[in-house]
Amino acid sequence: MKKKTMSLSAMLSLGLFFLSAYLGALAQSPNPTATLTGLVSCKHCRAIHSHKAATQSACTVACTRDGSDYVLVVGKKAYGDKIYRLEGDKGLFETLAGREVTVTGRFIGNDGFHVATGVIARR
Repeated sequence: MKKKTMSLSAMLSLGLFFLSAYLGALAQSPNPTATLTGLVSCKHCRAIHSHKAATQSACTVACTRDGSDYVLVVGKKAYGDKIYRLEGDKGLFETLAGREVTVTGRFIGNDGFHVATGVIARR
């Protein structure tokens, strides 16, 4: 009987060890800060603007006022290699609309990005 008790005790200790390691891993930031460079646009147009506006910036602002989301178009293809829905300060996005920018923030799910800072990209 004593052998079974030690075996059970060892199993409980091992279980607690793995549980604490798992909880420690969860406590670390699952969403590290990232920096992306791309074009601030709208979800409707992406990188090819169809709104009858004078500039990319005006088109993006008009589309978002009509309900489209701000997005960051990353990549060289006409529609971008990846599109991220932007979350954060809408006033900042309006200022950066239609421009190539560098943003820093955190990913939200598979297609979102919460922007902490954003600046016009240097060419």
